[in-house]
Amino acid sequence: KLRTGADLFGGAPLDHAVGVELPLEPGDDTELLEAQSSGLRKRHSPSSPPSKRGQVSRDSVPASMAPFYRVHDGFGSLMSRKHLPLLLDAPEDTILGSCYYVYPKKGLIPMPGKFNLVRVARVDKSCVVCIDRRQEHLDTCGLVYVERSGSTVE
Repeated sequence: KLRTGADLFGGAPLDHAVGVELPLEPGDDTELLEAQSSGLRKRHSPSSPPSKRGQVSRDSVPASMAPFYRVHDGFGSLMSRKHLPLLLDAPEDTILGSCYYVYPKKGLIPMPGKFNLVRVARVDKSCVVCIDRRQEHLDTCGLVYVERSGSTVE
């Protein structure tokens, strides 16, 4: 637990995904949690089609990020465990302070109008980190910071 009261969380590894049971918080609806957790396990299905939002396919996770995704499919902070199903559904969202900092595979999408840039992490509400696929083979792995305004810093 962080000083802010938030919990850190990490997604299951892509190669060996397993279901995780979370302990109940006071006031949680057990029927709702059971329905949500059964849906969460299905999200790791290798045969699931890519998102309509331009999600990067499983085979094309940026090579420089592959070791990370073998351990966690993204990580972030939760102000409440009730926010987790919402974040899993929409990784780019921030819900009352809960958010991903390294996006899960589902959240790896090209930046609008800059398809060579794939968003991989969040710096803050106004800035994301992208990998430039044209430069990924270089030692720097082509990291680019993209501000909400669209300006970039390499």
